[in-house]
Amino acid sequence: MAVGRLRAIGAALALLALVAVQPSTASAAAPAPRNGELVADGAWCWFQDPRAIHYVGAHDRTYVGYVTSTGDIDVVSLDNGTAALTHTTLHPKFQADDHAAPGLEVLPDGRIAVFYSKHGGAQMYYRISVHPEDISTFGPEKTVDGRNSPGGKGFTYANPIYLPAEHRTYLFFRSGDNRPAVMWSSDANLAHWSDAQDIAVPDGAGSFARPYAKYATNGTDSILIAFTDGHPRDVKTNSIYALIYRGGVLHSVDGRSLATLGPRQPGNPLPAAPVHTKSLAKAYDGAGTGGKAWVHSVAFGQDGHPVIAFASFPRSAPADTDHRYHYTRWTGSAWTDNEFVAAGGSIVSTGSEPDYSGGLTLDPNDPSTLYTSREAGKAWRIQRWHTPDGGVHFDAPVDLTPDSPVKNVRPIVPWGPPGDVQALWMSGRYDHWKGNFLTQIRALTTGPAPTTTRISLSTPGVTPGQPLTVSGRVVQGYQGTVVAHGRLSLWSHIANQPYREVSTVTADATGLVQWTVRQSADTRYQVRFTRAAPWGASVSPSPAVGMMAKTAIRLSVDHATVVAGRPVVVGIRLVAATSGAGIVNVPVQLWQSVNGRTWAPRATVRTGSGGLTHVTTHPGVSVSYQARFAGSATLARSSCPPHRVGVVAA
Repeated sequence: MAVGRLRAIGAALALLALVAVQPSTASAAAPAPRNGELVADGAWCWFQDPRAIHYVGAHDRTYVGYVTSTGDIDVVSLDNGTAALTHTTLHPKFQADDHAAPGLEVLPDGRIAVFYSKHGGAQMYYRISVHPEDISTFGPEKTVDGRNSPGGKGFTYANPIYLPAEHRTYLFFRSGDNRPAVMWSSDANLAHWSDAQDIAVPDGAGSFARPYAKYATNGTDSILIAFTDGHPRDVKTNSIYALIYRGGVLHSVDGRSLATLGPRQPGNPLPAAPVHTKSLAKAYDGAGTGGKAWVHSVAFGQDGHPVIAFASFPRSAPADTDHRYHYTRWTGSAWTDNEFVAAGGSIVSTGSEPDYSGGLTLDPNDPSTLYTSREAGKAWRIQRWHTPDGGVHFDAPVDLTPDSPVKNVRPIVPWGPPGDVQALWMSGRYDHWKGNFLTQIRALTTGPAPTTTRISLSTPGVTPGQPLTVSGRVVQGYQGTVVAHGRLSLWSHIANQPYREVSTVTADATGLVQWTVRQSADTRYQVRFTRAAPWGASVSPSPAVGMMAKTAIRLSVDHATVVAGRPVVVGIRLVAATSGAGIVNVPVQLWQSVNGRTWAPRATVRTGSGGLTHVTTHPGVSVSYQARFAGSATLARSSCPPHRVGVVAA
């Protein structure tokens, strides 16, 4: 992941309009960021990173991974500047669980790698884009070939990090024994992986119940790891610790070398990982007056020292309804901890997860800026904060979702250099992690608001002069809410000719436009939405409408009246309507009706020489027959008038 020095500039389902969150005094060079819909259905937990990456290569794009409410593993890219969107589903119906959300990596050649596992899944999966900086096509789904840690708990939480200094990808996750662990691969195509190696173990039996870890990198040679004793539900004095990986060695934040990744090397006095927590000073002591904690975000400060943002749960609060947000920084000699704001209660409405805060995240390139989700009435609002002095004091927060009536939770800042997208978050209904959520992903961006233009056709093929209805609609983001009254253009394209504009029409209140056209050659169509503030432009796909030859189908019977049960030979012939030439080797159908009203298929047969075929029937009552041809990509459908056969008693 060529991220350089990490940087990201820092929602209601019913909120259709973009909401300005900065005063209109911003200059043209620094436009006011706005809050808008990016994806209609997407979610994540907060232990996969990076969930979004801003990467500048041949293109300038932000890539975002998420899991849908139906369990699809999806990724979307947003072109910064134009707001063009590209979307791919990597694994449909994988697992309806926010723990299954993917982690992303940009490989050194610009290809996008996406890692994902089920919640305690047996495998860690990944797919790599076929082309650099392009998520429209991916290679096959693969699994890491290294062995997981023993314990049977599977893989959870993908956290891929590429270190350019080592030309190596590190994949962090929760392992088979529920501890933070890592695998690594030095292959350009990630074809082979080391076995898993646990990073940390408890000081004392039973004190380490499902530790939760967060990761960050300086984009060159170091990885920061902050982790807890366990789940705050399980460990009543849940504390936070930190390690720094560099050059094959795990270090304490004060620089002591503690353990190596990989096997112990001959002549090296350091043991192989994992590191015991007794070797580490606590970044936060959960046995203190502030109560237990849960880590949410980590970053290297501009001075190179670790910064940790987390939630604590004071013991005085009933059922953990009083969450507090902390900013903790290593000064170079000690940890300084500052509780800076109350966060409200849990976002989980079922009561089963009382420690699920709205969430907070550090800007990974400048952790003096951070974003929080805090409870306000029945909603949770996103706020941006800034500290001028390392967390001792904070400026008044900027409310980014002041009027949203729903939960706006789990903000993130994309990894990578500065770009249009400052922050992203989930917005909508969130009841529980196990698929009981329906949230948009919204973006705070200084760029145009992304749109998707859709096109549909009344038929895949037409005959000369036959009317064709082309429908177009523009929506916010990917599969989002409609953009009303936008100006949409229909464009057509015939082989060896450029696209030409057919007409431009204003959409109705549902964002819909319809055109009626007639064509005389195979034609492709596009619907285009022209960029108009605050919207970005978008173009629909280009489906082809082929020209079909008109056909005629004919029916004959060898007897107009027969005795009940006697055979009747029904002849069918399909011909080209203009020339009368027979059409061979295509399926035609014989339909029948015994009451003149209800028709049912009687037989399907293929035409032979001259377009002829026949069906032998034995009617017991008077019956009407009709021949039908359903059509094909090049031949128009046709049918003949009914032909009645009378039946008399013997």
